[in-house]
Amino acid sequence: MENTFTGIFENVELSPKITVVMPVYNGEKYLNTAINSILNQTFTNFELIIIDDASTDKSVEIINSYQDQRIRLIKNNVNLGSPTSRNKGLQQSSGEYIALLDCDDYAYPSRLAEQFEFMENNPGFGMIGAWVEIMDENGDLTGTVWEYLEPHEKIPCRLLFQNYFAQSSMFLRRSALYAVESNGEFYKRDYPCAQDYDLWVRISRKFKVWNLQKVLIKYRVHSNCTSLKYADLLEKLVCKIVTYQINDLGIQPKSKELALHRQIGTYDLKEIDTSIEYMKEIANWLTMLRNANNKTGLYDHHHFNQVLADVQLSMICHCLKQREIELHRLPLDLLETKF
Repeated sequence: MENTFTGIFENVELSPKITVVMPVYNGEKYLNTAINSILNQTFTNFELIIIDDASTDKSVEIINSYQDQRIRLIKNNVNLGSPTSRNKGLQQSSGEYIALLDCDDYAYPSRLAEQFEFMENNPGFGMIGAWVEIMDENGDLTGTVWEYLEPHEKIPCRLLFQNYFAQSSMFLRRSALYAVESNGEFYKRDYPCAQDYDLWVRISRKFKVWNLQKVLIKYRVHSNCTSLKYADLLEKLVCKIVTYQINDLGIQPKSKELALHRQIGTYDLKEIDTSIEYMKEIANWLTMLRNANNKTGLYDHHHFNQVLADVQLSMICHCLKQREIELHRLPLDLLETKF
Protein backbone atom coordinates (compact mmCIF):
# COMPACT_ATOMS: atom_id res chain seq x y z
CA MET A 1 0.00 0.00 0.00
CA GLU A 2 1.31 3.46 -0.87
CA ASN A 3 2.35 5.59 2.08
CA THR A 4 1.19 9.17 1.43
CA PHE A 5 -0.06 12.21 3.28
CA THR A 6 -3.63 13.29 2.65
CA GLY A 7 -5.26 16.69 2.57
CA ILE A 8 -2.99 19.62 1.74
CA PHE A 9 0.02 17.30 1.59
CA GLU A 10 -1.61 14.68 -0.61
CA ASN A 11 1.08 14.93 -3.32
CA VAL A 12 3.99 14.50 -0.91
CA GLU A 13 5.28 10.93 -0.68
CA LEU A 14 6.74 9.43 2.48
CA SER A 15 9.51 6.85 2.23
CA PRO A 16 9.12 6.14 -1.46
CA LYS A 17 9.04 2.44 -2.28
CA ILE A 18 10.90 3.01 -5.54
CA THR A 19 13.72 5.31 -6.56
CA VAL A 20 14.01 5.91 -10.29
CA VAL A 21 17.56 6.89 -11.29
CA MET A 22 18.07 8.83 -14.52
CA PRO A 23 21.50 10.16 -15.57
CA VAL A 24 21.52 13.04 -18.04
CA TYR A 25 24.21 14.54 -20.21
CA ASN A 26 23.07 16.96 -22.92
CA GLY A 27 19.77 15.15 -23.17
CA GLU A 28 17.48 18.07 -24.01
CA LYS A 29 16.13 16.52 -27.22
CA TYR A 30 14.41 13.56 -25.55
CA LEU A 31 14.44 14.42 -21.85
CA ASN A 32 10.81 15.56 -21.59
CA THR A 33 9.61 12.25 -23.01
CA ALA A 34 11.63 10.23 -20.52
CA ILE A 35 10.63 12.30 -17.48
CA ASN A 36 6.95 12.37 -18.45
CA SER A 37 6.93 8.60 -18.89
CA ILE A 38 7.94 8.24 -15.24
CA LEU A 39 5.63 10.91 -13.87
CA ASN A 40 2.73 9.23 -15.68
CA GLN A 41 3.27 5.83 -14.07
CA THR A 42 0.24 4.10 -12.55
CA PHE A 43 2.40 3.37 -9.48
CA THR A 44 2.98 6.75 -7.81
CA ASN A 45 4.99 6.09 -4.64
CA PHE A 46 8.41 6.85 -6.10
CA GLU A 47 11.12 9.47 -6.22
CA LEU A 48 12.89 10.39 -9.45
CA ILE A 49 16.56 11.23 -8.98
CA ILE A 50 18.04 12.93 -12.05
CA ILE A 51 21.82 13.34 -12.15
CA ASP A 52 22.93 16.02 -14.57
CA ASP A 53 26.52 15.36 -15.59
CA ALA A 54 27.50 18.99 -16.29
CA SER A 55 25.31 19.34 -19.38
CA THR A 56 26.01 22.30 -21.67
CA ASP A 57 22.56 22.33 -23.28
CA LYS A 58 19.13 23.09 -21.75
CA SER A 59 18.82 19.84 -19.78
CA VAL A 60 18.90 21.50 -16.35
CA GLU A 61 16.40 24.14 -17.48
CA ILE A 62 14.03 21.40 -18.63
CA ILE A 63 14.37 19.49 -15.35
CA ASN A 64 13.76 22.64 -13.30
CA SER A 65 10.61 23.40 -15.27
CA TYR A 66 8.85 20.51 -13.49
CA GLN A 67 7.08 21.27 -10.22
CA ASP A 68 6.61 17.64 -9.17
CA GLN A 69 8.05 17.21 -5.66
CA ARG A 70 9.09 13.64 -6.43
CA ILE A 71 11.88 14.92 -8.67
CA ARG A 72 15.32 15.44 -7.10
CA LEU A 73 18.07 17.00 -9.19
CA ILE A 74 21.75 16.33 -8.52
CA LYS A 75 24.14 18.51 -10.54
CA ASN A 76 27.74 17.60 -11.23
CA ASN A 77 29.98 20.66 -11.49
CA VAL A 78 32.22 18.82 -13.96
CA ASN A 79 31.55 15.91 -16.25
CA LEU A 80 32.20 12.75 -14.23
CA GLY A 81 31.03 10.11 -16.65
CA SER A 82 28.22 7.61 -16.58
CA PRO A 83 29.40 5.15 -13.86
CA THR A 84 30.12 7.89 -11.32
CA SER A 85 26.89 9.74 -12.08
CA ARG A 86 24.83 6.58 -11.77
CA ASN A 87 26.57 5.73 -8.51
CA LYS A 88 25.74 9.17 -7.09
CA GLY A 89 22.10 8.60 -7.88
CA LEU A 90 22.11 5.16 -6.27
CA GLN A 91 23.89 6.46 -3.17
CA GLN A 92 21.26 9.18 -2.75
CA SER A 93 18.34 6.81 -3.29
CA SER A 94 15.94 5.97 -0.48
CA GLY A 95 13.61 3.47 -2.15
CA GLU A 96 13.46 -0.21 -1.27
CA TYR A 97 13.67 -0.79 -5.02
CA ILE A 98 15.67 0.96 -7.72
CA ALA A 99 14.37 1.44 -11.27
CA LEU A 100 16.62 2.65 -14.06
CA LEU A 101 15.75 4.70 -17.12
CA ASP A 102 18.04 6.56 -19.51
CA CYS A 103 17.10 10.07 -20.51
CA ASP A 104 16.37 9.17 -24.14
CA ASP A 105 14.12 6.16 -23.45
CA TYR A 106 10.47 5.69 -22.48
CA ALA A 107 8.72 3.62 -19.80
CA TYR A 108 5.20 2.37 -20.43
CA PRO A 109 2.73 3.52 -17.71
CA SER A 110 2.46 0.14 -15.97
CA ARG A 111 6.23 -0.48 -15.88
CA LEU A 112 6.84 0.32 -12.19
CA ALA A 113 3.62 -1.32 -11.01
CA GLU A 114 4.28 -4.60 -12.80
CA GLN A 115 7.90 -4.89 -11.75
CA PHE A 116 7.09 -3.90 -8.17
CA GLU A 117 4.37 -6.53 -7.95
CA PHE A 118 6.69 -9.26 -9.22
CA MET A 119 9.46 -8.41 -6.76
CA GLU A 120 7.06 -8.20 -3.83
CA ASN A 121 5.77 -11.67 -4.67
CA ASN A 122 9.20 -13.19 -5.41
CA PRO A 123 11.60 -12.22 -2.61
CA GLY A 124 14.41 -14.45 -3.88
CA PHE A 125 14.94 -12.26 -6.95
CA GLY A 126 17.54 -9.49 -6.79
CA MET A 127 16.66 -7.82 -10.07
CA ILE A 128 14.46 -8.10 -13.12
CA GLY A 129 14.34 -6.50 -16.54
CA ALA A 130 11.72 -6.65 -19.27
CA TRP A 131 11.32 -6.87 -23.00
CA VAL A 132 12.15 -3.75 -25.00
CA GLU A 133 10.76 -2.20 -28.17
CA ILE A 134 13.17 -0.29 -30.40
CA MET A 135 12.22 3.20 -31.60
CA ASP A 136 14.11 5.57 -33.86
CA GLU A 137 15.22 9.10 -33.12
CA ASN A 138 11.74 10.39 -33.96
CA GLY A 139 10.07 8.02 -31.50
CA ASP A 140 8.65 5.75 -34.21
CA LEU A 141 8.74 2.03 -33.50
CA THR A 142 11.02 0.09 -35.85
CA GLY A 143 9.24 -3.23 -35.37
CA THR A 144 12.20 -4.76 -33.54
CA VAL A 145 11.57 -6.17 -30.06
CA TRP A 146 14.27 -7.50 -27.76
CA GLU A 147 12.61 -10.58 -26.31
CA TYR A 148 14.64 -12.17 -23.51
CA LEU A 149 13.11 -15.63 -23.34
CA GLU A 150 15.47 -17.56 -21.05
CA PRO A 151 14.10 -18.84 -17.73
CA HIS A 152 15.79 -17.35 -14.70
CA GLU A 153 17.85 -20.50 -14.05
CA LYS A 154 19.72 -20.10 -17.34
CA ILE A 155 20.43 -16.38 -17.26
CA PRO A 156 23.68 -16.49 -15.20
CA CYS A 157 25.00 -18.97 -17.77
CA ARG A 158 23.81 -16.84 -20.68
CA LEU A 159 25.64 -13.83 -19.22
CA LEU A 160 28.89 -15.69 -19.87
CA PHE A 161 28.26 -15.03 -23.56
CA GLN A 162 26.38 -11.73 -23.71
CA ASN A 163 24.57 -9.02 -21.80
CA TYR A 164 21.06 -10.35 -21.33
CA PHE A 165 19.38 -7.23 -19.96
CA ALA A 166 18.44 -3.78 -21.24
CA GLN A 167 19.57 -1.16 -18.74
CA SER A 168 16.51 1.09 -19.01
CA SER A 169 14.28 -1.86 -18.14
CA MET A 170 16.09 -2.79 -14.91
CA PHE A 171 14.38 -2.96 -11.54
CA LEU A 172 16.61 -3.89 -8.60
CA ARG A 173 16.18 -4.72 -4.98
CA ARG A 174 18.19 -2.26 -2.92
CA SER A 175 19.65 -5.06 -0.79
CA ALA A 176 20.96 -6.78 -3.94
CA LEU A 177 22.79 -3.64 -5.00
CA TYR A 178 24.48 -3.27 -1.64
CA ALA A 179 25.41 -6.95 -1.64
CA VAL A 180 27.76 -6.30 -4.58
CA GLU A 181 28.87 -2.76 -3.64
CA SER A 182 32.66 -2.32 -3.46
CA ASN A 183 34.49 0.77 -2.18
CA GLY A 184 31.38 2.88 -2.61
CA GLU A 185 30.85 1.72 -6.19
CA PHE A 186 27.95 -0.20 -7.64
CA TYR A 187 28.84 0.53 -11.25
CA LYS A 188 32.59 0.19 -11.74
CA ARG A 189 34.48 3.01 -13.38
CA ASP A 190 36.68 0.41 -15.10
CA TYR A 191 33.82 -0.18 -17.56
CA PRO A 192 32.69 3.33 -18.60
CA CYS A 193 30.21 2.26 -21.31
CA ALA A 194 29.67 -1.37 -20.29
CA GLN A 195 29.24 -0.86 -16.55
CA ASP A 196 25.74 -2.31 -16.62
CA TYR A 197 26.85 -5.68 -17.99
CA ASP A 198 29.43 -6.08 -15.23
CA LEU A 199 26.87 -5.19 -12.55
CA TRP A 200 24.33 -7.71 -13.84
CA VAL A 201 26.97 -10.46 -13.78
CA ARG A 202 27.86 -9.74 -10.17
CA ILE A 203 24.25 -9.60 -9.00
CA SER A 204 23.36 -12.79 -10.89
CA ARG A 205 25.93 -14.70 -8.86
CA LYS A 206 24.18 -13.88 -5.61
CA PHE A 207 20.48 -13.57 -6.51
CA LYS A 208 17.90 -14.87 -8.92
CA VAL A 209 17.48 -12.61 -11.95
CA TRP A 210 14.97 -12.58 -14.80
CA ASN A 211 13.22 -10.55 -17.47
CA LEU A 212 9.45 -10.08 -17.30
CA GLN A 213 7.98 -11.55 -20.48
CA LYS A 214 6.39 -8.30 -21.56
CA VAL A 215 7.39 -5.07 -23.32
CA LEU A 216 7.65 -2.32 -20.70
CA ILE A 217 10.25 -0.02 -22.30
CA LYS A 218 10.89 1.76 -25.57
CA TYR A 219 14.62 2.04 -26.26
CA ARG A 220 15.70 4.82 -28.59
CA VAL A 221 18.36 4.21 -31.22
CA HIS A 222 19.98 7.40 -32.52
CA SER A 223 23.36 8.70 -33.61
CA ASN A 224 24.45 9.60 -30.06
CA CYS A 225 23.66 6.19 -28.56
CA THR A 226 26.58 4.93 -26.51
CA SER A 227 26.44 1.55 -28.24
CA LEU A 228 26.87 3.25 -31.62
CA LYS A 229 29.08 6.20 -30.71
CA TYR A 230 31.59 4.16 -28.73
CA ALA A 231 31.21 0.78 -30.45
CA ASP A 232 34.93 -0.08 -30.45
CA LEU A 233 35.45 0.82 -26.79
CA LEU A 234 32.26 -1.01 -25.85
CA GLU A 235 33.49 -4.21 -27.50
CA LYS A 236 36.84 -3.98 -25.69
CA LEU A 237 35.11 -3.59 -22.33
CA VAL A 238 32.65 -6.40 -23.05
CA CYS A 239 35.65 -8.61 -23.85
CA LYS A 240 37.13 -7.74 -20.45
CA ILE A 241 33.90 -8.68 -18.68
CA VAL A 242 33.59 -11.92 -20.64
CA THR A 243 37.25 -12.73 -19.96
CA TYR A 244 36.97 -12.47 -16.18
CA GLN A 245 33.97 -14.77 -16.27
CA ILE A 246 35.97 -17.32 -18.29
CA ASN A 247 38.88 -16.85 -15.88
CA ASP A 248 36.55 -17.72 -13.01
CA LEU A 249 36.04 -21.09 -14.72
CA GLY A 250 39.78 -21.65 -14.48
CA ILE A 251 40.46 -20.91 -18.17
CA GLN A 252 42.90 -18.31 -19.49
CA PRO A 253 41.54 -17.91 -23.03
CA LYS A 254 43.89 -17.34 -25.92
CA SER A 255 43.06 -14.46 -28.23
CA LYS A 256 41.64 -16.84 -30.85
CA GLU A 257 39.46 -18.55 -28.24
CA LEU A 258 38.19 -15.22 -26.92
CA ALA A 259 37.37 -14.09 -30.46
CA LEU A 260 35.49 -17.33 -31.02
CA HIS A 261 33.61 -16.89 -27.76
CA ARG A 262 32.60 -13.36 -28.70
CA GLN A 263 31.50 -14.55 -32.11
CA ILE A 264 29.19 -17.02 -30.40
CA GLY A 265 27.88 -14.35 -28.04
CA THR A 266 27.03 -11.65 -30.58
CA TYR A 267 23.55 -11.10 -31.86
CA ASP A 268 24.74 -10.38 -35.42
CA LEU A 269 26.12 -13.56 -37.00
CA LYS A 270 26.20 -12.38 -40.60
CA GLU A 271 29.98 -12.41 -40.98
CA ILE A 272 30.88 -15.71 -39.35
CA ASP A 273 32.79 -18.55 -40.94
CA THR A 274 30.31 -21.24 -41.96
CA SER A 275 32.76 -24.07 -42.62
CA ILE A 276 32.65 -27.52 -41.02
CA GLU A 277 36.05 -26.79 -39.45
CA TYR A 278 34.66 -23.71 -37.75
CA MET A 279 31.77 -25.71 -36.32
CA LYS A 280 34.30 -28.18 -34.93
CA GLU A 281 36.19 -25.31 -33.26
CA ILE A 282 32.96 -24.17 -31.63
CA ALA A 283 32.19 -27.70 -30.40
CA ASN A 284 35.70 -28.02 -28.93
CA TRP A 285 35.49 -24.65 -27.18
CA LEU A 286 32.08 -25.38 -25.68
CA THR A 287 33.35 -28.75 -24.50
CA MET A 288 36.25 -26.99 -22.77
CA LEU A 289 33.79 -24.68 -21.00
CA ARG A 290 31.65 -27.63 -19.96
CA ASN A 291 34.63 -29.52 -18.54
CA ALA A 292 35.85 -26.43 -16.69
CA ASN A 293 32.44 -25.93 -15.09
CA ASN A 294 32.36 -29.58 -14.08
CA LYS A 295 35.53 -28.90 -12.09
CA THR A 296 34.68 -25.50 -10.62
CA GLY A 297 30.92 -25.81 -10.16
CA LEU A 298 30.61 -22.08 -10.89
CA TYR A 299 27.29 -22.59 -12.66
CA ASP A 300 24.49 -25.09 -12.13
CA HIS A 301 25.63 -28.05 -14.25
CA HIS A 302 22.26 -28.88 -15.79
CA HIS A 303 21.38 -25.35 -16.86
CA PHE A 304 24.93 -24.55 -17.97
CA ASN A 305 25.01 -27.59 -20.22
CA GLN A 306 21.61 -26.69 -21.62
CA VAL A 307 22.85 -23.21 -22.53
CA LEU A 308 25.93 -24.69 -24.21
CA ALA A 309 23.73 -27.05 -26.21
CA ASP A 310 21.41 -24.18 -27.15
CA VAL A 311 24.36 -22.08 -28.29
CA GLN A 312 25.81 -24.85 -30.41
CA LEU A 313 22.48 -25.66 -32.04
CA SER A 314 21.90 -21.99 -32.78
CA MET A 315 25.28 -21.68 -34.47
CA ILE A 316 24.80 -24.84 -36.52
CA CYS A 317 21.34 -23.74 -37.64
CA HIS A 318 22.69 -20.35 -38.61
CA CYS A 319 25.45 -21.90 -40.69
CA LEU A 320 23.00 -24.25 -42.35
CA LYS A 321 20.89 -21.29 -43.28
CA GLN A 322 23.83 -19.21 -44.47
CA ARG A 323 25.44 -21.88 -46.57
CA GLU A 324 22.35 -23.95 -47.33
CA ILE A 325 24.27 -27.03 -46.26
CA GLU A 326 22.20 -30.17 -46.14
CA LEU A 327 21.99 -31.67 -42.69
CA HIS A 328 23.40 -35.07 -43.73
CA ARG A 329 26.66 -33.47 -44.85
CA LEU A 330 27.55 -32.49 -41.28
CA PRO A 331 29.61 -35.13 -39.44
CA LEU A 332 27.38 -37.17 -37.16
CA ASP A 333 29.73 -36.77 -34.19
CA LEU A 334 29.45 -32.97 -34.47
CA LEU A 335 25.67 -33.08 -34.23
CA GLU A 336 25.79 -35.53 -31.33
CA THR A 337 28.04 -33.51 -29.03
CA LYS A 338 26.75 -34.24 -25.53
CA PHE A 339 26.38 -31.50 -22.90
